[in-house]
Amino acid sequence: MGNGIKVNDAMQTNDPDIFAVGECAEHRGQVYGLIAPGLEQASVAIDNILDGRATYLGSSKAVNLKVINKNVFSAGVNGNDVEPYMDKVFTYEESSKNFYRKLILRNGKLTGCVALGSWSETNRIHETIIHKRKIWPLLLVY
Repeated sequence: MGNGIKVNDAMQTNDPDIFAVGECAEHRGQVYGLIAPGLEQASVAIDNILDGRATYLGSSKAVNLKVINKNVFSAGVNGNDVEPYMDKVFTYEESSKNFYRKLILRNGKLTGCVALGSWSETNRIHETIIHKRKIWPLLLVY
């Protein structure tokens, strides 16, 4: 035990006949409190229970919610994970339109985002974070 039941890349505990997934599982020091990582972990565990060779390498943390009739999106590095000497933070806000965007870049690559308000680009932003794609400065002009 650590912050959860420690598992390897096959989602096995220290007993190879016992698997753990979801909010109780700690993989590579990380516990996810989200449904999507739990489903990904379950898929790997099931494959391995059935003598497969699936591996779980971790999940991207992303949340897309509606709170008090406002869309909220968060993915990747943000909050306490932001390194002030390594990360550049770009913020765009229009309070009259309930519009807020915060993009976090490290070494020119998008590593995190927080957004309030409807935004059609959340899937693209999430994919950019997952694949650690470079963001060119011209793209940051809003």
